[in-house]
Amino acid sequence: MGGKLYKLHSYVEETPMDRDVNITPFTDLIISNAAQQVAKSYFDDNAPAALDSAEVAAQETALQEKLQDVFDALGLDAAINLINSSFSADHSGLDAALDIIDIETDAVTNVATITNLINGSSIEDNVTDTDDNDTAIIIVDAEVIATVTDIQAIASLFDVFAEKFAAGLPTAASIDSLFASEFLHDDQAKNQFLTDITTDPSVIGINFLSVSIRDIDSDLGTAIVDFNVEFNGVIEAESETWQVNKDSELGWQLLGNQLFFEADTLTFHCNDNDGTDENTFGCGLNVSFYDNDFANNGTNGAPIASATMSIIDGSDAVTVKDIVYLGNAEYNGPGELSVYNQSEQNYQGDYASFGNSEGEVDPSIFVVGDIIRYQLYTGQLDISQPPQPMVRVATEVASFEKTLLFTPATSGLYPALTAESISALANFTLDQDLTVAWTLQPGTTIDTILVIIDDNQGNHYDVEDESISAEQTSTVINSSIFAETLLNDPNFDQNNFTLLVRVYSIAPTTGQFHSTDYRQSFVEIPASNVSCDTESPWNDATDKPTVFYSTNDFKAAIADCATQFTLPDVVKADLAGITYYLDDEHITFDASADNFVLTSYGVDEISGTVDDETYYGVVSYLADSIVEFAYSATQGGPILGRDLMRIKEQTTFNGKTIFKATVLWEFYEWAESDGDNQDESHAGAELYTQVYAVDADFDWDAWYNQ
Repeated sequence: MGGKLYKLHSYVEETPMDRDVNITPFTDLIISNAAQQVAKSYFDDNAPAALDSAEVAAQETALQEKLQDVFDALGLDAAINLINSSFSADHSGLDAALDIIDIETDAVTNVATITNLINGSSIEDNVTDTDDNDTAIIIVDAEVIATVTDIQAIASLFDVFAEKFAAGLPTAASIDSLFASEFLHDDQAKNQFLTDITTDPSVIGINFLSVSIRDIDSDLGTAIVDFNVEFNGVIEAESETWQVNKDSELGWQLLGNQLFFEADTLTFHCNDNDGTDENTFGCGLNVSFYDNDFANNGTNGAPIASATMSIIDGSDAVTVKDIVYLGNAEYNGPGELSVYNQSEQNYQGDYASFGNSEGEVDPSIFVVGDIIRYQLYTGQLDISQPPQPMVRVATEVASFEKTLLFTPATSGLYPALTAESISALANFTLDQDLTVAWTLQPGTTIDTILVIIDDNQGNHYDVEDESISAEQTSTVINSSIFAETLLNDPNFDQNNFTLLVRVYSIAPTTGQFHSTDYRQSFVEIPASNVSCDTESPWNDATDKPTVFYSTNDFKAAIADCATQFTLPDVVKADLAGITYYLDDEHITFDASADNFVLTSYGVDEISGTVDDETYYGVVSYLADSIVEFAYSATQGGPILGRDLMRIKEQTTFNGKTIFKATVLWEFYEWAESDGDNQDESHAGAELYTQVYAVDADFDWDAWYNQ
């Protein structure tokens, strides 16, 4: 609450199920006095001694006496019990007393300071001394009533805010009076903020929880409010802090967080950058800053140019565990800060990976209660010595801190698209709606669907669907979003672009994000580049092609073949139990045609000798009679490479049946290969025509000498 981490305690020996037990700063102090030690220390003991119930009651009475003037001013019943009397969290009665009384206990001195937040006066209570009960908090009734009235009015302000969005989006005019003219939130002034929230469907149903008012000054008409936000049924783990002020005519109004920059402060994030394979990417942290309006930051028009995020040991508030550096990359506009990676010597958006290298952050350093300090500067980040970035010449324009509430998970709880959605991506067109459906891991809920489209001209477009409820399992991305923006853009290449869909889920209890990426490339293949007979030239010295081709090229070659002759269909049964013979190897398929064994004849090119080599493979049957062979050195072992094969002609030679096929062979050890990444536009394979015989005694010498 308010950037601080609180741990409160209460005590009960035995209670009926229908009896209330309060846990408040008041009960925490009562238990501390009864135990004659700070309550946390008492409960941290593995086997704490039972408290004397009479002593607990005595300390409850003693605290009431210290606060009696406050309770009288609030009209509380004299029979109230601070441990068991029920109350509502509505800033009235006992809850109002909690609003205006602060209790801080020093674990070293065992002294609790009880402060009247209205005027700052305080008394001390040594919890090791059960008899220091002579001093009471002194208040002025009129001040208490005025302050509580203001607190209730401020809380009501947030209630009205939520009510306006309960069933839909209100007009900006209908909520204008809730916001002060000096409103500023994440670099947005009042009018811009109102426009945003009254046109954003994700704000519908917003709710404000745990609203806590502090630093209130009824005379000046100022206060600070801490609260949690609930969107679409999910409560954000980190609290927000806004300011409010009191207008002489309109009453209390919202001022926003009064930050002249947009801050995406520390969150933890695990991402799988390719949901179609078994490999995941990893986990890390996100942080970024944006200065959109240089006129409101007090720098005479200079944008924020660099920042640091320091992770500080919460136990001593001094020791710096690590620093994340942010700067303004050349490809970003002024005021947009990205994370700098010392090892890679480049900027990498808002992300820093977990790890032990320079530019990475060791996840084990994070401890609940650590201080996360942010400092923003107008000076550029000096990266002339990449391992040691620094802000050499700078003016600090902002500094603030937050307390770490949760430690990061280092393994992902990745969401997944359904098979139907993956198929929809493969068949995506700009003028059709895109339906996205997903499944989630336990302990997570859906957060956002991000869609990004990039063409090969450098054009970029993205849209986020943040208005997804926690109960949804699918959403539809309206094609009008694409059609209106992209189909009418003469600079956008509609025939060569990449579609990325990222599914974000969130663990509500910690606020950590987990996401999965799905990509689909759409490439127009120039017919003139590849023909039915195109083959990769071979370099014997490097033992690989000199020209590499892609899956799209392979398909273009097949398409050209189809213009010249009728291509035979190939079904699974055609391969079951047969053997294909090549001049220096043969491939034998099992009875199911799901697996094969390839025997290479080795250097001597003679079958059955000691230098024969054996490989094992899996057969996959793709669309349009394309067959995939995936090769391994051992049965079920790692994939070494793959063939895509399409029979294009069946004929005879010297009375023997042969099949001619277009083949795309990709050996994963080639530097040009992208491994098992299924990017059909990537050129990393050999394209050639292969001849298969079905007779072991086929005369290969005659074939080559014809």
